[in-house]
Amino acid sequence: MTGAGDRSNVSILESSGAEGPEGVEVALLDPDGVIVRTNVGWDTFCLENGGTLAGVGVGVSYLDACAAAGEDASAVAVADAIRMALRGDLPDPLSILVPCDSPQEARVFNTLISSRLDEFGACIGATVTLSRASVDEPSANGFHPTLATHARRTWAPDPLPALLRVTEVVAAEVNLGQTLRRIVDTARDFLGVAYAAIGLSGPDGALEEIAHAGIDAGTVKGLGSGSAVLGWLSEQSAFMQSAVTLRGRQLVTLYVAGSSGARSTPHVERLAAGFAEAAATAIDNARLYQLTRQSHRWAQAAAELTEELGSHTSTVPLEVVLRYAARAADADLAAVLVPEDELSIRLHSIVGGRQGLLAGMLFSREESPAADVMSSGKPLLLGHPTPRVHEVSDQPMGPIAVVPLIAGRAVLGALVVSRFVDRSPFGSSDVAALVHFASHAGIALELDRALSDREQLRLHDDRARIAAELHDRVVRQLFAVGMGLEGITEALDDAELRGRVEGYVAALDESIRSIREAIYRIAEN
Repeated sequence: MTGAGDRSNVSILESSGAEGPEGVEVALLDPDGVIVRTNVGWDTFCLENGGTLAGVGVGVSYLDACAAAGEDASAVAVADAIRMALRGDLPDPLSILVPCDSPQEARVFNTLISSRLDEFGACIGATVTLSRASVDEPSANGFHPTLATHARRTWAPDPLPALLRVTEVVAAEVNLGQTLRRIVDTARDFLGVAYAAIGLSGPDGALEEIAHAGIDAGTVKGLGSGSAVLGWLSEQSAFMQSAVTLRGRQLVTLYVAGSSGARSTPHVERLAAGFAEAAATAIDNARLYQLTRQSHRWAQAAAELTEELGSHTSTVPLEVVLRYAARAADADLAAVLVPEDELSIRLHSIVGGRQGLLAGMLFSREESPAADVMSSGKPLLLGHPTPRVHEVSDQPMGPIAVVPLIAGRAVLGALVVSRFVDRSPFGSSDVAALVHFASHAGIALELDRALSDREQLRLHDDRARIAAELHDRVVRQLFAVGMGLEGITEALDDAELRGRVEGYVAALDESIRSIREAIYRIAEN
């Protein structure tokens, strides 16, 4: 269906044929920039100036035709303006002066570019209209001396409306991961680039997270790290980056590369800078939302943990701590490691580990980052696990955070949380919350030890009670029975019967000796 704006374009086509206004050439483009209709003036102009309809006629991408002109400033300006018109980012028709000299004279054409809109105001393509323009006194070579600069300058519309629309798009999400993916996808469309990436840095300036679009999965897998991905981008054509500082620190850096025609224009750079500002604001909002949810999650976990530990309903308090730590940190695995000796550390408890995995597994101090945390008392973030981490999980593990377990001034061990591979890494805010939460784990570890000591004391008391009861009651009773039997033997005349009773007395004496030896062993233990 043809809207009012598009009907005016069609009317120009119908009125500017061989009998129409002299010197008006019109082409209608579809949403991909392909020419779908031209007037007679367009075709005639093309043929009379050494061109072919196969080059700029119906069915041909006008963007490709512009790109074929190489680095010509006018062609670059026209192509960029057409892209904005196709996106609906031209609120008004845009005029660009383009030189097109003939063998006899210097000529300048006014290239008018506008969006084609349907009756609902949706963009369905673009219109390109060429008309002869007047030229001031030409220079000796027949080319207007300021035309190239003028072409670059006059095509660029006010980017504010487009940026506002982009801001609405990227700010529509509050989930940080989804926000990042939406930003890089939108950046490719908005800036007309093949590749886009967004990098987030923490308070120390180190890269914490990266999202990218346009790079095939095989290339990403081969590169490995986020830093390597950014290095690969920097080697691509028309690479640009724009850094934004928020809240006194670098927060967001936008990286783009591979623009159509493999070129970078000042206008695209300005758009990239504006887009980076919009993206940074959206990311900052998403981060604040994430921090709010994260704080609530940790606070709730700490409150529930304190209540459960205080109720003394759990026989293994440290596993309770690990369960809450994994939930609050959005981790897939949580474990506590403690010192074993000078050469090794021991897996004390684990939640989310490999099926059937038992505590007590030993790790060399040299190959375990947890041992370094125990020694230094400082947290540690790892983007990738150490080799032996895979021994404790059925799934491939990814990011890891390790914090010390401290009770009072003593470092009792290390609390480790980890996420599956390909999940987002832990950030500085995660570590800060985990350090605070680890104090609960330290208390739980002390409580675990106290319960173990209490169990040992209870066992000792039970053994002492049993020993006392055996000594005070059972042995005395057996001794009394033996004395009574010895008295009976003296009154027996039958030798055989007397021998049998004496045997029973000897058996009782042996039982008394065995019981006394057992009592001594209990006392020694």
